[in-house]
Amino acid sequence: MRFNGTKWSELPYPGQGGGSLVDVWGYTAAHVWVVGGDPDAYLYTGGVWKTVPMPKISMFSALAIWGSSTTDVWLVGGGGTVLHLE
Repeated sequence: MRFNGTKWSELPYPGQGGGSLVDVWGYTAAHVWVVGGDPDAYLYTGGVWKTVPMPKISMFSALAIWGSSTTDVWLVGGGGTVLHLE
């Protein structure tokens, strides 16, 4: 869902196979990351979702995402896996 200051509208989650959303982190309204449900991350860039493929690590599924800027984003997954996106 997205709130434009007046009303809510649906903003479909881009994950494949109807997976569950696990975590969201946004630096700005036009730079929002989501993870969960499949091995990739997704970046919303103000109108368009972009798939950001993750390295092919056995059984990797992101559990959390956070960053300090648009070029400093961290993902944590099962088994203690930590990924840094620049």
